[in-house]
Amino acid sequence: EHPMLRRVEGTRPSWEIRWDDHRLSWVGHHHVLGSVIVPGACYIEAALHAARELTGSPCALEFVEFERACVLSDAPQLS
Repeated sequence: EHPMLRRVEGTRPSWEIRWDDHRLSWVGHHHVLGSVIVPGACYIEAALHAARELTGSPCALEFVEFERACVLSDAPQLS
C-alpha cells in the first residue's frame, strides 16, 4: 500500500490522496509565501506509483510542468 494513494472504485482507474492523513503530516511543513503548498515531487511519486500499479512495470515521466500549485488549508482535502 502506498502511503499517499488510495485506489477509488470507478469506471476508470482512479486514486485519491487524503492530505489530512497523519502519515502525510510532513507536507504541512512545506511553506511558500505563508501558504502550505504540496511539493511537486508528491505528484510525481503518486503518478509513477499509479502507472506502475496499472502496468506492472516501472514507468518514467519527462518534461513535467506544473500549471499551478496545490495550496492546502486547514479543512480536510482530497486530490
